[in-house]
Amino acid sequence: MRRLSDWYQAAVPLLRQLGGWLRRDHRWALAALYAAWIYYASFATHRVIAEPATSWMRIYSYRDFGSWTSILEYLRDLRTGIPPALSAVELISFKLSGSIAWIIKGLYRKSMILMLLLPALLVPFRWRTALPVLGAAAILLEGILLVYANGNAQIYDVMLPAFVLMFFALHRGSLGAARPWLGGALALLAGFFLAMAELARPFMLAMLPLLLLYAGREYALRRQWKRLIWLLLPVLLISGGWHLKLLLRQDGQILWSNHGGSNLFRAWMPLVDQERVRPLLEPEAPPLNDFGWAWPNLNTEVHTRNSALLGRAVREGVAAHPREAIAMLWDKALIFMHPQTKLYDHDPQGPWISAYRLLVRGLFGVLAIMLLRALLRAIRRPASILELETMAAGLTLFLTLMPVIGEAGEEARFLVSVLPMLLLTAAMGAEAAAQGVQQRRK
Repeated sequence: MRRLSDWYQAAVPLLRQLGGWLRRDHRWALAALYAAWIYYASFATHRVIAEPATSWMRIYSYRDFGSWTSILEYLRDLRTGIPPALSAVELISFKLSGSIAWIIKGLYRKSMILMLLLPALLVPFRWRTALPVLGAAAILLEGILLVYANGNAQIYDVMLPAFVLMFFALHRGSLGAARPWLGGALALLAGFFLAMAELARPFMLAMLPLLLLYAGREYALRRQWKRLIWLLLPVLLISGGWHLKLLLRQDGQILWSNHGGSNLFRAWMPLVDQERVRPLLEPEAPPLNDFGWAWPNLNTEVHTRNSALLGRAVREGVAAHPREAIAMLWDKALIFMHPQTKLYDHDPQGPWISAYRLLVRGLFGVLAIMLLRALLRAIRRPASILELETMAAGLTLFLTLMPVIGEAGEEARFLVSVLPMLLLTAAMGAEAAAQGVQQRRK
């Protein structure tokens, strides 16, 4: 007992000195903590490999593109669910070097780390936020690696939240940049990542105007009009240019994917009169190549018509059975928010999975609180709708609803795109709660 007492008396001054150092030089200590987390995440993700965007639905092979002309013709005619920007980068890389390893390995792994690290960087640089956010990020990363990376690791599931969070971070950086050239460069990069986010998943087109309003309002409040122009430039050129191409070449197609109705049909099949609908479908185009693994070609006007037919059938089925549709929607939402960890035959178990499930449920609970808070703030002050906290919560809700409404069967995979936004919303909620406590004490 005396020896323990001696150890305690000796340790107290050291702990006080350590605490004083952490308070004085907390930024260096926090930077070391972030660096340690990045090192851990880099080691944890060093074996994960993504499915390329171009291989979506097994339509195309890289051997289909032997020349720059074939790549340009492919992009000219592309209208199906292959993310166009990511696919273009893959094809250019394959044409130049014969490999896309740096994309499906290096870029994918770094994006997975980035999407879980950025929420900690978008809140104030303090211990009270860094420790819980990085701890939660570690649990989410382990869950993602166990559930998703070993199942159906589509590259755009990770790239979408990484793009969105990079937009938020770079936009914030451009607002505070003292030098005009730096503010303009950061705004340009923010616009680039916003355009890439819109071209990562078709439904992001619905959020693009709101995100532009959010960014534009922040620039307008500071009279930073040139930076707003720099942000808009890549959005208009990349995202706007692609949609102009769809308008001119693909008969006025609005979303960049012609597969949305097919996804809706799979999600709401019990409400559709299938005996009436299926005979109306046209035969899909045969595979483009004879490599043995190719599926039917969906990049056609035929599939566009079939998908539109299925989408109308779903809307008619929902209108004819509103009670059943509401019950299905509720059940689908519960399934999604009680995180699924089984993906096809892959069903991992263990303490990390238990912690992952518990954490995700808690994050969805925080999201509900933050949405209520956003609603009350908007009633008192409508302009708060276009503030970062409200935009983050609203975008998280949107990304949650999209797979609930339009997808089925791969909830464990679709959740990956939502997790970083859930983490950001929870971090902002924790910071708001801490500030509220401080104000009441004062």
